[in-house]
Amino acid sequence: MRLMSSLAASVLICNLASFGAAQAGERPPTPAPTPEMPGAAPQRPDGVQVWVCQPPRDLFASDTPAQGEKKLEIDLIAPRNGRASSQVVLASGKPIRNIRVTVGDLAHEGGKGAIISTQVMVRFPAVAEPYKNSDRFVPDNRFDILLTEAPTEVPVRSVRPGSLGQKYSDRAVPVGAMQPVWLTVLVPADAAPGAYRGEVTVSAEGLAATKVPLGVRVYGWTMPELKDLTCRTHIWQSHESSARRYGVPLWSERHFELMGQVLDLIKPTGNGLCPVHLIANAFNGGNAESMARWIDKGDGKYEYDFAPFDRYLDLYEKKLGKPRALLLNVFRAGADGNNGSGTGPYRATGENPVKVSRLDPATGKVEPMSQPLYGTDASADFWRPVLAEAAKRIERRGWMDVAAIGTAGDAVPHRETVAAFMKAAPKVPWFSTSHKNPSAYKAADGGLVPVAFREHVWGVGTPRKPEYGMPWKTERGNVWVWSRYGAGASILRQDDGLFGHRFNPEIILHTGWAGLGQSGADYWIMPDTKRPLCFSDEGKGMCESITCFTAPGPNGPLGTERLEAFAEGMQVTEALICLLKAVDEKKLDAALAAKCKEFLARRAARNLEIMPGAPGKGAPGRAAAFFPAWQDDDALLFALCAEVSARLGTGAK
Repeated sequence: MRLMSSLAASVLICNLASFGAAQAGERPPTPAPTPEMPGAAPQRPDGVQVWVCQPPRDLFASDTPAQGEKKLEIDLIAPRNGRASSQVVLASGKPIRNIRVTVGDLAHEGGKGAIISTQVMVRFPAVAEPYKNSDRFVPDNRFDILLTEAPTEVPVRSVRPGSLGQKYSDRAVPVGAMQPVWLTVLVPADAAPGAYRGEVTVSAEGLAATKVPLGVRVYGWTMPELKDLTCRTHIWQSHESSARRYGVPLWSERHFELMGQVLDLIKPTGNGLCPVHLIANAFNGGNAESMARWIDKGDGKYEYDFAPFDRYLDLYEKKLGKPRALLLNVFRAGADGNNGSGTGPYRATGENPVKVSRLDPATGKVEPMSQPLYGTDASADFWRPVLAEAAKRIERRGWMDVAAIGTAGDAVPHRETVAAFMKAAPKVPWFSTSHKNPSAYKAADGGLVPVAFREHVWGVGTPRKPEYGMPWKTERGNVWVWSRYGAGASILRQDDGLFGHRFNPEIILHTGWAGLGQSGADYWIMPDTKRPLCFSDEGKGMCESITCFTAPGPNGPLGTERLEAFAEGMQVTEALICLLKAVDEKKLDAALAAKCKEFLARRAARNLEIMPGAPGKGAPGRAAAFFPAWQDDDALLFALCAEVSARLGTGAK
């Protein structure tokens, strides 16, 4: 495929031309720096301009089409059962009213069927939600939120300049009116390989119907179902953000409906984490209630209400199937005195700072309730019946093999705490989110409990060799990257550009880990506190990476451009895994195996040049600059996957 684009620093536009073949072995050009929004107002005509902007280019409210770029055409690439996105941009010096968009069927050039128009999602990006301290958040002059309906009127607006490090105090700059149209082609799993062609028609008040050719080349490799991905992500859902943001009762019908919409939205990320908080105010949770509630029967006896617990697992199973890891969050970091270094004194006296929820069945009132100190026999007795009841419910689903107790915090539990939980749930492993990446925890009596699932920060980001890792063959298959600053190449922050989001899954595979972890689905800014719920922990954890892949819309949760870019990155990663497995398992003849090895080596070497932290490529931890030949490279990747699939008898017929 030939890529036609303007690389001027102030322009974010990429028009794609014909479906050709990239030249194998061609050395990619040096990446262009991420452009900053200019401080001066852009010059916009009174009429409506139309141009094409191809993600993963970021689009800012001040952008203009490149000088001399007149071609309106979109050409995409995707595997079967895959997805690909582009956008048509409308801009004017005056308000834009009555935008209309229609998409026709995409017909196969060889007459082998069509991708019908309903397989093309049409959404309307809005700029990111403003936040006073924009550090770590998408700047509010960059398009991000994918609205499902076109606004009646797109106003002339002013926005603050700057991208990274945008200052809340900066004077707003007038930028005219701009409305992108985000198009996502969802390729059916049974689509015939080849080129498909159709049209998108856009119009508005003062803009006659304008036809934009839309094409997608489909390759004969089939993207696996998301539940079958080799590498999956740990995207944390907030159990209370949606209720608070939309002002609905906790655990109400509407609350579960909103949470279900979030799970639907994050499905393309390959999420495999199901977190269940059995304590209140879990680390990075900000949750007011535990999802199992204690009913006090007197004399130290309790019954238990598992209604939120059961219903959430029902919802998760319906939307995402069986999780890759089910966390029963029972412990808050540092609650037993451990300060994170493993040397803090064990808390042997006083009140446990971590509360659970008590339910009064007569009134329905839920309130915080104290629990015994962690690490005591009383703590083991307190948790034993609760965890036994939870295990029964999990076992009925066939999920006990992925269940673990633990914490999302950095500090490891004291040995006394480990021993008490081994008594309460002797066969259940732990879950860890920390700098330490432990394979087991030691108990006070000398016993060991395995840490089956881990999110690891620092030391996970810099490949020491150019080859791709294969985490499914090692213990790294159960270790996810906690994307905090310091994680090197694997880091991903919310204010990183679309290329960084698209590139992140591949870089994590390159470094040999299972996938992105400790990132939020819907930790949105709360209207009362002006902060996400995960900010309850003094700025640690999730706010250092991604607080929300989704966004709150006027009527419910919405997707984002960042989520779409990341989903396409997961698609690329699974294609690379297709080649890695075929070579490693010696399923190919010598010639095709050598071809795959050569491609993987070349692409891995390219990664070392453009990843964050590479020499001369900017500060460590920041997303890579836009790589101009990304689509050519991915076309070669998908074509090689199709060749491998055909040779193995798993490709399109």
